[in-house]
Amino acid sequence: MISLTSLLSSLPSWLKPAPPLDPDTQDGLRRVAERVDKILALSPGFEAKLAAPVAHAREYCTRLVDALPPPLN
Repeated sequence: MISLTSLLSSLPSWLKPAPPLDPDTQDGLRRVAERVDKILALSPGFEAKLAAPVAHAREYCTRLVDALPPPLN
């Protein structure tokens, strides 16, 4: 069970602003908005809701490409 003291001591970390997004994730979010609807980027919480999935997808694709075998000669 969480004590009131530990809950109150963790409160400042909840109130800190989110760290800025890395440029790759910002680019991915921009592309999502372009493909779906540009007004999507104006909706409340757009970046907060999609930043983690976009970053995960970009990392997955990078790992997938890195795992491809070299070209055959």
